Amino acid sequence: MSVKREREDEIDTVEQPGPSNPNLFQLPTYYPLNKKFKSELRQLHPTKTMETLIKETDNTLMETLFKYIDANLEQEVEKLVENKLDLEEYESTKRKKYKEDTVLEQGKRVLIKLGQTRRRQTAYLTAFRKARTEILERNESELQLDDFEHYAQMTTVPSQIHDLYKETLSANSKEFKSAGDRMAKADELELNKKLFVSINPTEPIPFNDQEDDDEIEIGGGKVNLTCPISRLIMKNPIRNNVCGHTYDKASLANYRSTECPECGRTFSKTDLVEDTLMKIRLAGYKRDEKLQELQKSAADDDIDKL
Repeated sequence: MSVKREREDEIDTVEQPGPSNPNLFQLPTYYPLNKKFKSELRQLHPTKTMETLIKETDNTLMETLFKYIDANLEQEVEKLVENKLDLEEYESTKRKKYKEDTVLEQGKRVLIKLGQTRRRQTAYLTAFRKARTEILERNESELQLDDFEHYAQMTTVPSQIHDLYKETLSANSKEFKSAGDRMAKADELELNKKLFVSINPTEPIPFNDQEDDDEIEIGGGKVNLTCPISRLIMKNPIRNNVCGHTYDKASLANYRSTECPECGRTFSKTDLVEDTLMKIRLAGYKRDEKLQELQKSAADDDIDKL
């Protein structure tokens, strides 16, 4: 699609040729094509930089929230040691913190907004691809000496990316909104999972993709953090997408079978991915071990004073 307009409308800040300035050269309304331009345009990926920045910001903020959780729980353990808090109150505080802590809620809102920005990038990329296709499919010949007259007299310009962006959003507003709402809900759910397992590393997640976490109570049982191959606490967890079981990367490297050691289902290397939630659990478990040592040390000191 091309946007037609007169050159005098396009370049309203440039003095126009006329009797008073017959020798003034008027710029063409858009860049002529050449092989290098077309080649580089094909390879251009305008959203990669923004995607990288958003991802880095997302990761940095999550790390900051995890550090906040660690520091906050350490303070709670100190209260426990000083008998300002009993064990039941401490455990109850931990379970609810992921959705009641003001700082965590603020962090979640920022992360959700980052997700919205990421989705707008998708709309922009759609517009950019349309503009690029239009430019590359132009029928004009590439810039040659003989084509100067053609380019000098050109009165049409290709659609601008910002115009196509608006058109894309307008034409797909309902679709984008629906998809955006679904993704926003999924983003929030994933955030809640990450925060919950960071605070409660051995507790099963008390909500799932279909249920509202406000309506679910934490049940019994603990999440096993040991590798089913080595029977040791995992360090680099790898999840099997076929069955959902998780193994330690080092143990898996020496595992010669293609059957899951937990359930026996067959899997291949392409079914294995990093288990992000388990990785967060393990970091929380390591933190809790240190806090337990702090609590035990304080208790031993109290005994020595008797």
